[in-house]
Amino acid sequence: MLTASGRAFEPKCLAAGVKTEAVCLPDIAHALAQICRFGGHCKRHYSVAEHSLFVADILRSRGISPAGQLAGLLHDAHEAYSGDMPTPIKHALGEPWREFESGVEKAVHVALGVSALMETWLAAVHDADLCALVTEIRALFLTPADAEARIRALGLEHVEPHNVWPAAAAPGIGLAQRFLERYHTLRQEL
Repeated sequence: MLTASGRAFEPKCLAAGVKTEAVCLPDIAHALAQICRFGGHCKRHYSVAEHSLFVADILRSRGISPAGQLAGLLHDAHEAYSGDMPTPIKHALGEPWREFESGVEKAVHVALGVSALMETWLAAVHDADLCALVTEIRALFLTPADAEARIRALGLEHVEPHNVWPAAAAPGIGLAQRFLERYHTLRQEL
């Protein structure tokens, strides 16, 4: 796969071990700003970058340190290379998909030097990710009934949505720039 910066990312190299040379933050920000969540089945284009910024915002609102916020920002960074596969499709693909996605995720974490940070903040990021998901479903699906049915189907009735829905971000390059700026700000605060 040729990345936005012209690097060649070869998923098959992951089978032989983690190869990180093709992983770079500007490519991640660019791709995540272009990839629409929910397979594009939402009211408006809602990118993985926008979701990642929202998860970091939720963590900040909970008083989580910049390290935890950075983990939230980067929790889906691997999707710049694997794509954002809707959960039902991930389940249908089974173990081969989990192995592939795990290899890509590991390569990205190693390349960015955040492997330990991601492990440390795993539980907090997971909770914030679920909070974001419930909030997003309620904001981005066509009707409240559709949203509530989806939340029930996922077994997420117990998850409280976030009390603030962020304003729609400008898609594309502007959103990639916001992602990069937040990354660098959080890195400086570590």
